[in-house]
Amino acid sequence: MKFYRVYTIPAVHLSILDSYEYIAEESPQAALDWLSGIKEAIKSLEHLPQRCGFIREQDAFQNEIRELRFQSFRIIFQISESDSLVEVLALRHAAQDSWKDGGKN
Repeated sequence: MKFYRVYTIPAVHLSILDSYEYIAEESPQAALDWLSGIKEAIKSLEHLPQRCGFIREQDAFQNEIRELRFQSFRIIFQISESDSLVEVLALRHAAQDSWKDGGKN
């Protein structure tokens, strides 16, 4: 089985922190559980990232962009087969608008 390195861009780390803090306002324990789960979900991309489908916005991109769903969140990433690399590009709540312009919206 092929192993992929997973790189998470800094903006995703900030999104994780923001989501964690938001959840912690209601329940610190739920926030800790969520944080553990999102980290495990991202780590799972080390193996078989192709198992995940393309994002609904795929037509707006030249590269293949995929997503892994975790609870009500979308972990958006691309795969570089030649580098055996998964690059996590965004973390979006499923209720947010479509991911456009590299996630700047």
